[in-house]
Amino acid sequence: MKKIIKSLSLLSLLLLSSCSNYSLSSHNVSTREYNGSVLSPLDTVVNIKTYSKEANKYVEENFDDMIWKYHEELDRFHSYKDVNNVYTINENIGNNKEIVVSNSLYQLIKEGVQLTKITKGRFNICLGDVIDLWTPKFNSGTMSQAITFSQKDLSTADIWDRMQFVPTYENIDNYVILNDSNHSVRLNKVKNGDYAGTFKLSLDVFGKGYALDQINKEFESNNYPALISLGGTSVEMIGNYPGSDSNKWRATFSNPSIEDIKDERLFTIEFEGGMRISTSSDSDKHYCIKDPKEGYLMRCHILNGVTGKSNNYYRSVSVISKNCPNYALDALSTTLFNINNRDEVLEVVKEFEKYYSANIEYFLCRPYSYENINEFDMTISSGLNSLIRPNSTTNSIKSLSIREK
Repeated sequence: MKKIIKSLSLLSLLLLSSCSNYSLSSHNVSTREYNGSVLSPLDTVVNIKTYSKEANKYVEENFDDMIWKYHEELDRFHSYKDVNNVYTINENIGNNKEIVVSNSLYQLIKEGVQLTKITKGRFNICLGDVIDLWTPKFNSGTMSQAITFSQKDLSTADIWDRMQFVPTYENIDNYVILNDSNHSVRLNKVKNGDYAGTFKLSLDVFGKGYALDQINKEFESNNYPALISLGGTSVEMIGNYPGSDSNKWRATFSNPSIEDIKDERLFTIEFEGGMRISTSSDSDKHYCIKDPKEGYLMRCHILNGVTGKSNNYYRSVSVISKNCPNYALDALSTTLFNINNRDEVLEVVKEFEKYYSANIEYFLCRPYSYENINEFDMTISSGLNSLIRPNSTTNSIKSLSIREK
């Protein structure tokens, strides 16, 4: 949780309204200082838009404290007084010590273990040490000039040095020990031959979605329409849009190469009722390498939990649902980002639908060619295609396929 993530992978556009009880308010959660450092809430930009005076007042009185509560629990870089968080758990790996945590953090870790199994390790909550190896190499900027960000790739040996001590989905229960009776977590070192090594829990990928799920309960129970965005990558629209002419929300999925690109959208969808959207994209944290055969290849912060490597199959992946938990959607978009085979993508989506009793739509934005990574080959589920507004599709899409589930 070291810097603000200003993701451009998803922009939500709101309709204007003139109804009498309409009172639009937009609120950003402020940064906070901690031991000389400036921390961003949940390591991202947190924004909420509300549409009534009652909801606006509720946000002013409660929202920041709710967000920072989850930030402190998820933080793996800092400790806080009277809070057993991810940092506390990681610091005690191999000490045979049970760390009692809050119910919310315990349930999140428990769900993370299950998601690691469901995704067969492509999503893995034990990648903290591997993430820390990659982080210093990432830059922020436009992908339309990839050479600007070209650098030497990480070596397979360096990655393996850390991956050999990351629990796999088959044996994670041996190393992340959960005790339901007292909500405690204990981490064991991973043995590999004659050696035993440590790993770190990292819950950032889906922790934001879990915080979003918990916070949204307050707005749903009070019937407050709202739009909550965590960095533009985890977004929920709650209730019907309270417009005078329409009760439909509109969400525009942006071009992952937004800088220096005149057409800033991929497409726009329109729908009634609430919706949850999770996006994984290379547009924020990335670098490029020059491959002798294929030209410039992308490396980004979305890592494959099995290999510890950054794949370059897609520029952007989004999953959309009305009834799947946000945290599960976050894990799913990360997982799909690391699956090259589109039939396998569909299989994983169906598995999530079955497990969470939900309907999930998706799209995959693939580079049309490595010579031009700013033109796209798009795959869209048929349900999502039915929501796309006419004439809202970008000219950057060179091929489009629609998949039936």
